[in-house]
Amino acid sequence: MEAAMEKAFDELEGLFSMGAQGDEFTRHNLIDSEDDLKTRWMQMMIPVFESLDLKMPKNFGTKSGNGRNGEHTSDLQTALDTLGEVYNFDPAASW
Repeated sequence: MEAAMEKAFDELEGLFSMGAQGDEFTRHNLIDSEDDLKTRWMQMMIPVFESLDLKMPKNFGTKSGNGRNGEHTSDLQTALDTLGEVYNFDPAASW
């Protein structure tokens, strides 16, 4: 379980990231800061981890890139291609 959590936490920073425009979003009060979102999430999750006798990983990462900045793995393109097969078959069709 802990190994799976470590793997998930290698990417978890992307959950809180707003990308290169994050400061602008916060400045215009569109959403709380990344740090505030992360802090609130941790405040909610630490008791859950503790109740399960698990340690919350200390580091959050974006190992595969920051999607908000357009950094994606090839898996996304594969998924988009698959999801778009019907539409791309006949883009003029009225679905």
